[in-house]
Amino acid sequence: MTLAQFFETLQLAALAWVYVYRLNGEEEVLYPFRYFITKILKIRSPYVLNPLLDCEYCVAGQLAFWYYLVVNFNNYYIIQHVFFIGVTIFIVELINRICPN
Repeated sequence: MTLAQFFETLQLAALAWVYVYRLNGEEEVLYPFRYFITKILKIRSPYVLNPLLDCEYCVAGQLAFWYYLVVNFNNYYIIQHVFFIGVTIFIVELINRICPN
C-alpha cells in the first residue's frame, strides 16, 4: 500500500463515518435519501439498510470496495484490494474510539 492509498483510506473512512453519524439523521441534509428507502420503498431488511445507511463499517467497506475497483481497474491486485478494504474499516474503528457517537 502506497502512502497515497493510505490517505485515500483515511478519506473514505472519514466520509463513511460522517455520512452515517452526521449527515443521515433526522433534519440532516441526506435524510430524504433515508426517508425514500425506508418509507417510500418500504425496505426494512438489515441486509439492505446496513450497507446503505446504518453501519459505518459496512458503508466504509462498500466505499473502499468500489473506489479501489474503479481507480485500479487496469492495474488490479486482489490482495491489495482486500487490504485496502480492511485498512479502511480499521480506520473507522479508530475514529469510533476517538469520537464516540
